[in-house]
Amino acid sequence: MAMTTLTPPAPHEHDADAAQPPDCSRRSAARHPYPLRAGAASWMRTLRLGTHVLRGVASTQWGWTRLPELQRDQRTQAWAQHMLGEVGIQVEVRGTPPADGTGACIVANHISWLDIPALLSVLPCRFVAKDEVARWPLVGTLARRAATLFVQRGHALALRQLHTALCDRLRAGAPVAIFPEGTTTDGSHVRPFFAALLQPAIDTATPVYPVALRYRRSDGLPSPNAWAYHGDMTLWQSIRRVCRQPAGVVEMQWLPPIEPAHVSRQALARRAHAAIVGALTRAQEAPVRCTY
Repeated sequence: MAMTTLTPPAPHEHDADAAQPPDCSRRSAARHPYPLRAGAASWMRTLRLGTHVLRGVASTQWGWTRLPELQRDQRTQAWAQHMLGEVGIQVEVRGTPPADGTGACIVANHISWLDIPALLSVLPCRFVAKDEVARWPLVGTLARRAATLFVQRGHALALRQLHTALCDRLRAGAPVAIFPEGTTTDGSHVRPFFAALLQPAIDTATPVYPVALRYRRSDGLPSPNAWAYHGDMTLWQSIRRVCRQPAGVVEMQWLPPIEPAHVSRQALARRAHAAIVGALTRAQEAPVRCTY
């Protein structure tokens, strides 16, 4: 499958206003300049974020595993919502997420480390992450406490163990979220999906829920990769960049679930990929929202 680039339709050459947002958006931007946060403000936001992460680590050190799973999920969801608030991100949900306690394989495009708290803020779920995340300071500890499954690429035994663990969780009715691109992008395109990650959904007859994620400024204007964590960027560089941004929104569109019966994992991956690309393309073509 080739990498799909999301390209909005080009404006007509004879229409001078076609390349501009609606007048109301231009007026809003003129009255409310959208500068990056000043140095002191961005460092205060970084400090608050770090403090929140430390509190999360501390809260999971003692007695966490003895809590009922429902209580752990509720605390994790509240922690994720608070974390997004610390960095000025709101979540705009469209569509219908799966009900709590319902087995679901959630498949999303991957742009930022913010994708994880964004999904957790809506639905407590378990994630699949690359094994190096487990070694990240603080973040790795939180990921392990949240029962994240780590994938060790290139090791057949590790992949079989991951498959078994995913099947066990899906059969138990636990929602599992995966990012089948295997990496992050700047949000301008969606990379091909690794179909093998969808095999547990087929083996357990679990519906696949495609989720399209897209970041924008809170005034409705686009913000190319302002919150993206990709390429050669380090996690620290991404955190500092996020903390310098003004208020933002992550649009989270839950698309109709795909039943995995009588379908190959390659076909399932293509259908989920096409659904997400279609939703993101339509979002780019939508009129700009105006807020005052």
